[in-house]
Amino acid sequence: MPDAADNVAYPPPTLGSWSVQATWLSLHDRYITVRSETLRAPDGRLVTPFHILDYSPWVTTFALTRDLQVLLVEQYRHGIGAWTQEFPAGAAEPGDGDMQAAAVREVAEETSFGAGRWYDLGSTPVNASTHSNRVHFWLAVDLVSVALDKQEGEDVSVRAVPLQRFAQALREGTFEPPALHMALLQRLASRLPALLTAYDDHAVRAVAAALPG
Repeated sequence: MPDAADNVAYPPPTLGSWSVQATWLSLHDRYITVRSETLRAPDGRLVTPFHILDYSPWVTTFALTRDLQVLLVEQYRHGIGAWTQEFPAGAAEPGDGDMQAAAVREVAEETSFGAGRWYDLGSTPVNASTHSNRVHFWLAVDLVSVALDKQEGEDVSVRAVPLQRFAQALREGTFEPPALHMALLQRLASRLPALLTAYDDHAVRAVAAALPG
């Protein structure tokens, strides 16, 4: 009997296109743009309003210091009314130039660490149902402290956690970051074999040895 997975087509077959009948801005400020649309489904139904969140591209980084400590950012998240521990992350800005520059800037602003070696882990849609942007993942190793003025609005504290202790927290389920940061860990795990083959980097080997498969 064929495996059920054999019946899954990827990419999926085209099911017909959705056409935009009308579009308007419901909200636009320095943080978010909400684009609302009236859509016609392939079967003729009108769907309105359909709200799309237009953000800049996002970046998030697994940041490791020269002495093999994972940099985590503690900050208050009002959506859940609690403090969280996350990887350094943020939105690209017009002056960044590219996604690596955005990631480097965010890590420096949030942790005061920089330089080192950076590995591109690719990107994925943030939330394909409602968001138009993508999140770009990075691995940064051999980071060192850099002197920076604290950025306005960066109300965060930084924890440097030894890599082995961080890996233990992952195995025990005591590290509970947002879903997109868990996606970074999944992408990192999937790319580590290729990075190990392509680069002779002791820090990458240490990450591969420590993190759960």
